[in-house]
Amino acid sequence: KEAEKLRPKMQAQAAELQNAKEEVRGLRKRLNAAEKLADEAEKHINTALAEADQHVKTAAAQVEVAEERGKVLEEIRQEFQAQAAELHGAKEEVREMQKRVNAAEKLAEAAESRATAAEEAEERGKTREHINQALQAKEMELR
Repeated sequence: KEAEKLRPKMQAQAAELQNAKEEVRGLRKRLNAAEKLADEAEKHINTALAEADQHVKTAAAQVEVAEERGKVLEEIRQEFQAQAAELHGAKEEVREMQKRVNAAEKLAEAAESRATAAEEAEERGKTREHINQALQAKEMELR
């Protein structure tokens, strides 16, 4: 009887577990896509920074007009550096999200393990019931 009472609860837990697994998979896909985008953006920014630095060096060798141009390019380089710093922060956030996803996966695995153990216990209970019934039948026969 107890095993039958536990069955709906275990089935609900199994459904919750499946939903959690699907959610984790979805989060992982989104996380991976975000990481790829962040890596791509970082490459572009680094390339742009390298180009801006080269322009700044070239402008430094020129006359007054080139100095003005150098100032503008320096501002651009600083903007790129600020964007690179922001991107670095975003990548850190993505890493933290990855840690949370990993922790969620571990919790899901533990829940699945508990559900499996509960199912096995239920099966053992059914086997004991069957043995007890067979023993009672034998006792009746012997009487």
